[in-house]
Amino acid sequence: MKYQHLLAALPMPNLANYTPLSFQGQKIGYVNKAHIAIFDQFPKIFQFTFANLMGMFAQEFVEMSIEDRSHALKELSQRLRDEGLVNNWRDELFSIYLGVDRQTELFQLERGVVPLLALQAHGVHLNGYTMIDDVPHIWIAQRSADRVIAPLKYDQLVAGGLPAELSLKDNLYKEAGEEAGIAKDLVEPAQYKGSIQYMTEDEFGIRNDVLHCFDVELPEAFEPHNQDGEVEKFMRLPVSEVISLLQQQDQFKPNTALVMMNFLLRHDWLDVNADEKAQLMSYFKPTI
Repeated sequence: MKYQHLLAALPMPNLANYTPLSFQGQKIGYVNKAHIAIFDQFPKIFQFTFANLMGMFAQEFVEMSIEDRSHALKELSQRLRDEGLVNNWRDELFSIYLGVDRQTELFQLERGVVPLLALQAHGVHLNGYTMIDDVPHIWIAQRSADRVIAPLKYDQLVAGGLPAELSLKDNLYKEAGEEAGIAKDLVEPAQYKGSIQYMTEDEFGIRNDVLHCFDVELPEAFEPHNQDGEVEKFMRLPVSEVISLLQQQDQFKPNTALVMMNFLLRHDWLDVNADEKAQLMSYFKPTI
């Protein structure tokens, strides 16, 4: 399949190396078996049973308030950092939820620690495009060379993780302003187009991500401007050039490539037949 390399860039983790982690009987993450000795030193938070084949949040932890759970996890987070296990400490809290619908918040946790527990993290991605002479032109960003993750790879016009206590749309406004200097009134018409879920393993742990996708049509005179140093440059390319980049190896940040492929498929702009489209679209159905 023409775009198989995009799917292969986010391979499923080898879960044989991990112990499932549950909250009141519902699996919400995984713990690397090599790290269980550290987590086991926090019995008020975790319990491991059956020769470490199962892990769960301790009943004492479950009975705490969200604030107390979050406070208890601060000590754990610092310990993991001191042990050199947190490779991407961000000084930013993510809300962890019981389900993908984000209706039941469990606690807040340092963003860099989330992959070490394979907990579900959320982010927003904005597909910005402009129609010029009936030809779609898509805005993409090239990430700065100093990015810890995927330096100089191509990205959506705007993308970012979802901090605690922000709605999806408010986070979109925040990221659009911080990354590209886009005024709120230009982002306001952005339409939510659903989410993409994937699980993969990298040097930070297990990425168990939900990417919330927005589309916005922008005026021809629009031009983004880098604000926070995260972007090397912005480019508006004809859809054919974006497709050409997707067809090449290792051009896009891997999860960004999924969002872009999904965007193009939804608009029928990707050069695939009906069977290939159905096969690719099936990948975006929730499987976690």
